[in-house]
Amino acid sequence: MTKRILAMAMMAAVVLAAGARAADVNVSDYSWLQLAPTAVTPIVGGAELVSPYSAHGSIGDFRWGNFTWVPNWQLTGGGAATYWAGIQFDRPREVETVNVQPWTSSGQELRRYYVDGYADGAWSLGIGSHDYEEMGQYQSTVTVNVTDGVYEAIRVRYEPGDYTGTSDGYGGPGFRTIEPFGDGVLSLGDVVNYANQPNFSTTISANILGSPTHTDPRVQGGWNNGTLRDDNPQNGCNGNWVPGDYLQIDLGASRTIDRVTVCGNGEYTPKSYNVYVSADGAVYTQVTAGLSGGDRYPLTTGYLAALEYTFNPLEARYVRITDAVVNSGGYILISQVMVAGTVVPEPATAAVLALGAMGLLRRRGRRA
Repeated sequence: MTKRILAMAMMAAVVLAAGARAADVNVSDYSWLQLAPTAVTPIVGGAELVSPYSAHGSIGDFRWGNFTWVPNWQLTGGGAATYWAGIQFDRPREVETVNVQPWTSSGQELRRYYVDGYADGAWSLGIGSHDYEEMGQYQSTVTVNVTDGVYEAIRVRYEPGDYTGTSDGYGGPGFRTIEPFGDGVLSLGDVVNYANQPNFSTTISANILGSPTHTDPRVQGGWNNGTLRDDNPQNGCNGNWVPGDYLQIDLGASRTIDRVTVCGNGEYTPKSYNVYVSADGAVYTQVTAGLSGGDRYPLTTGYLAALEYTFNPLEARYVRITDAVVNSGGYILISQVMVAGTVVPEPATAAVLALGAMGLLRRRGRRA
């Protein structure tokens, strides 16, 4: 009988939760790559979809703005067919611009590419494009304006005649970053990057320059700019961080957070680090409760683009990354730090859910 009562109480809570009002978070010009890793999926397509589709890197690389993904000859039809790479969302998202950072080298050239959007079961072709006007080798990030709309996926497409392939196994130009931006509401279950400076007015500080053990410290800033593109600023130094070294983000207000993600650059991404939090910027506590990770991204083998730790939800305003441990590259170079929390029901709604479930439990208990 007790199990039955508990089950009914849980069912009631689920029913109530279905109508719960989340503490929605409005964002603008927000990179959708900041969503949870499970909410963003890299996709590719072309002449012949033969796994792993890659002559270099993995398709997860351009999802994380990390190093380079280059297609193989099968995907590009020997360098003579249409092919594409893109980002699929967990649910439709509004998109206004797309940061595209192509990769060309080893004799490859590019002249033009197109951006397509997927909605209502079909691709809308050419919602945006970029024309270099002549064949060449291009590596820089371009912000492409697209037809404003709500899309389930965004892709960047290369057409025959607009690119050249090579005979060294590379089927054509690749990608470093495909990063859609838009406005929207982050709601129940979404992960919000509260470190995002354009949306939450965060500030940053560091203490790396003064350490006598580092002969080549770099503090270029920008680790809260809210973009994952490959040509972001780099922050770090040679060797392991020593006591007193840190990168810090002031969230500007107390936030409920449950994860920290450090994005780097392959062999220069730290293989571990510690997280400290503070309410007042004076007293810091290491995060240990419910700590798990670090989870490595991309999930495929190869370059490490991001290292994420999750933990029990906690309140904090100041977040520090400390004790970073060097990877195989001998340097630690960090381009982005995401400090995120999961959107949950508003406190009043959560209280109603709990009271409703407990009330049902008591009534059933008396009848039993």
